[in-house]
Amino acid sequence: TISGTISANGKGFAGGGGCKNGYGPDGGESAFGAGAGGGHFTKGEDAGFSAFADNDLSGVAENPSFGSGGGGSSQKDNVGAVLGGSGGGQIIITSLSNITVDGVVSANGSNPKGQSSLSLDSIGGGAGAGGYVSLTGVELFGSGLISANGGDGGEDSGSAFSSEPGGYGGAGYVEVNGINSFTGTIQEISGGGG
Repeated sequence: TISGTISANGKGFAGGGGCKNGYGPDGGESAFGAGAGGGHFTKGEDAGFSAFADNDLSGVAENPSFGSGGGGSSQKDNVGAVLGGSGGGQIIITSLSNITVDGVVSANGSNPKGQSSLSLDSIGGGAGAGGYVSLTGVELFGSGLISANGGDGGEDSGSAFSSEPGGYGGAGYVEVNGINSFTGTIQEISGGGG
């Protein structure tokens, strides 16, 4: 029985630094501007209004893995850089009997770290994608929460035209092998925009 919390939030591929792409096979792209979100089982979001920081690198994984990181952001000359969020890690639980989850099992992507704010500009970093949760047993019970969600993109709070929100992270994957009698919540959703 899992009554507490098992977390692999932000334990996947790292986010990129200023003007660097997120790590992992589906890492969010970065440029001189906002960062795109990392992808996993759904694509990460393009970044703000930037024509240069999109999620061309952010695809859809064929096999479950760690969530990819979001792209970093910065203004020109790498001033005010924001680290992209890290992807979610992996949680694999295998039992020869039943599994009960009354607590929380999560492998969510993380939000970008900090926010660039220079003058009236506000440039958001990309968020990490959700990771992978696998539960294998005879039967799954419980009323808790199991999640592999993408992180939220960095906020756009500036008033200048060049202000850009970061992209959200794509959804991860939750897999249940066995009879599913779970009455709680299973989430595999992309994050929110900046």
